[in-house]
Amino acid sequence: MRATNPDAVVAFEYDESGNLTAETINGRTVRHQWDTLSGLPVCRQADTLPDLHWDYGPLGQVTRFGLAGHAPLHIHYDGLGQETVRSSEAGFIQAQYHTPTGLLAHQAAGRSSALFRQALQEADPQHPPFGSE
Repeated sequence: MRATNPDAVVAFEYDESGNLTAETINGRTVRHQWDTLSGLPVCRQADTLPDLHWDYGPLGQVTRFGLAGHAPLHIHYDGLGQETVRSSEAGFIQAQYHTPTGLLAHQAAGRSSALFRQALQEADPQHPPFGSE
């Protein structure tokens, strides 16, 4: 599919399943890759920029997000499917707490240290740890 006007040329390419595989705007292309079983996006790359990659859990939730050349971000969920922790081997961690109705109640972020992780495990959900060490 292609569209042209005086300011832009836009083209889209699709695979046999109807998934967008490439979008080109004025000569710059973004390529997309999809998981054949789940139909979820697994990779995106714009021209020569680093790839973005996603991994998913069995319920279709993003469990890992990565940018080529950088430590990936790992995402963890509780039994209700609410995001609880984001962490990276580069040293970042963010914890989230939710109300019984699923609203975000608290967040804490800092360096991923043994002290921070211990505070997360011992914390009362109503009074989570604050910030970093």
